[in-house]
Amino acid sequence: MKKYGALAISFVLILFFQNCAPPPQMESPSLGSSGREFKTTPVENFDQMTVLISVVTDAGQMEDTHFYDINLASGVIQTFENAGTVEGGRYCLNQIKLADLKSVLDQAQVCEPLFTEGEFADQVCSQVYERAPYVILKDGSIEFRLGELTNACDVSTDLCGDRAARLKAWSDYFILHVNDPWDGGVHPVLQDCNVAL
Repeated sequence: MKKYGALAISFVLILFFQNCAPPPQMESPSLGSSGREFKTTPVENFDQMTVLISVVTDAGQMEDTHFYDINLASGVIQTFENAGTVEGGRYCLNQIKLADLKSVLDQAQVCEPLFTEGEFADQVCSQVYERAPYVILKDGSIEFRLGELTNACDVSTDLCGDRAARLKAWSDYFILHVNDPWDGGVHPVLQDCNVAL
């Protein structure tokens, strides 16, 4: 399945283009602690979160990126490998990790930075892709790539306030343990999908 073929290509194209379409139900701009204005969007608008896991060789070279699509209501996870072009396994978050995730996202908002025209006119901004998103929030064709920096002058879109650090910690724990072995039918982040959530 080539569900993520376009997503893999977007890592290259994003250096040259930006999605200028406003996400749904945008609220008035708010002022962040840095003095920058942000547009906010409630997370409740989104039904899926994707965690990206880079597969790195022993030599430190990135070999592949695996995508873990998590249904935010049910906790069902569909994986995609080979940079998102090959469908992998189907899993489910365990009740504890799903409850933790829902707690982080409950009443959370996405803060999207606003830039003024010519803001970086007197700066030299490297066009090197700086940092991949740690998660992607999705609702149909609308997505927010949290934590991503597309160049040296970029300011990342992320959850507002302390929710960003909490979601990043959740994501880091998921990445660290998702491939752990099952111990007597128990797993740090997963459970049998036949068990009711």
